[in-house]
This record gives sequence, C-alpha cells and structure tokens, in this order.
Amino acid sequence: MNENIIPHTFQVTRDDRSKKLNQNPCLIWYTGLSGSGKSTLANAVEKSLFDKGFLTYSLDGDNVRNGISNNLDFSAKDRSENIGRIAEVAKLMIDAGLIVSASFVSPFEEPKSPDLSIDTTNISIGDASKIVLSIILKKIAK
Repeated sequence: MNENIIPHTFQVTRDDRSKKLNQNPCLIWYTGLSGSGKSTLANAVEKSLFDKGFLTYSLDGDNVRNGISNNLDFSAKDRSENIGRIAEVAKLMIDAGLIVSASFVSPFEEPKSPDLSIDTTNISIGDASKIVLSIILKKIAK
C-alpha cells in the first residue's frame, strides 16, 4: 500500500448499516456470454428483492462501460481491469449495506464443473428469477 494513503476508520460500520437496513449485504454475480440473459435475470431478481423491501442496486456491463470504464477497450488487460473496477465499486456498495447485482461477461473462459451445469432449455426468466430469488432470500433475510 502507498505510504501516503491512510484508510480512515469511520464510526458507522457495515454491520451498523446492515442492522439499520435489516438485511445482509451481499454481491450476486451473474456471468455468461453476451446476450445470454444475465441482465434480464438480474433485473427480475432485483425487482423482486426491492418489492420485498430490500435495498438493492444493479451493476451492468454496458452501463459501467459508459462510466467508470469508458476509457477501457476489450483487450485481455482492459477486461481484467474492468472486472477489478466493478469489484471495487461493488465492495463499496456492500459496505454501504446494499444487495448488489453484477451482470458481466466473464473476461476469460473458466472450466465448468459438470456437477454445476443446469439445463435451462425450458426455464423462463420468471422461473429462473424465482429459483435465484429463493436461494438469495435464505442468505440475506435476517
């Protein structure tokens, strides 16, 4: 760490915000190929959580590319930098007590475990959002 950068410790903590909002802040990361429905699913899940009284925010690849990452191209180096910036923004939002959805194309192909694959051929966005929502609610509801 740079010796000129000294993080300040504030009196209001993440735990204080979490208690005030009555929710467990977290990051829900949606990744997949371009056009695969990440943002659509994230939008449906966020709307459901918001309607249930949770404080949420969604980060989306195209929206971030118009703002904090507008100086990056799509080279491997810049794609990694983009993900790093997104992670830092999400970290701050989580510290603020929010439930954050992040929808981004994964910059590098990761090996997939056959045990984790799900056939989504006959699953609608509505059904998928209900599945994701039920899992998330178990994690974030206090």
